Amino acid sequence: MRIEDIVAREEAKKKLQKPQSENKREIPDYEKDFGSEEAELIVMDIFKNRGLIVEEVERGTKGENCEEKVDFWVKIVGLDDPLGIQLTISDNEDKIEEKTRILNERSWFGKKENRPESRIKWSGRADLVLIRLKKKTLVDYYEKSKEKGVDVSELVKDWFVREIYSQIFVQLDKNNPIKKDIIYNIFKRAFDKKIKKKS
Repeated sequence: MRIEDIVAREEAKKKLQKPQSENKREIPDYEKDFGSEEAELIVMDIFKNRGLIVEEVERGTKGENCEEKVDFWVKIVGLDDPLGIQLTISDNEDKIEEKTRILNERSWFGKKENRPESRIKWSGRADLVLIRLKKKTLVDYYEKSKEKGVDVSELVKDWFVREIYSQIFVQLDKNNPIKKDIIYNIFKRAFDKKIKKKS
């Protein structure tokens, strides 16, 4: 399956989605009881348990977060260098543009530290990816997980995982197409293997 097909399918899904009920609670931007830290933990959990091709996940240090603009690192199976992930759940377009501008100035690269306690034993420059997710979707998953007493990764639908990978592939295609092709081929092989097991 080509990434272009994945992206096209997800865009079609968005157009077909029904509007939310007027009675459903709207989640304001950066709500106090659910912020970026909760979102990061949820997405890290999704990568670790539903990532399909993810070997390890490691939260960025304070320095990596502030200086390198990395919330967490994701190591892909078969690759030495990890991906730096900058996550946003903001609906504020000005904030998105500002983050994009900063990452453009850094040429979409960040530097990872290799500390003794690091889960990902690697240091050096690595590709950065900005992932933008809807806060309301994450909050819904979060509330359902508390209600059922299970991890969010157990409730997340396949389309949500594909949406995350679609964003990674689209951005890498612009900034490092060779890396995109490598990761996509790893993903496709793992996805095909998963489908065969189900059939």
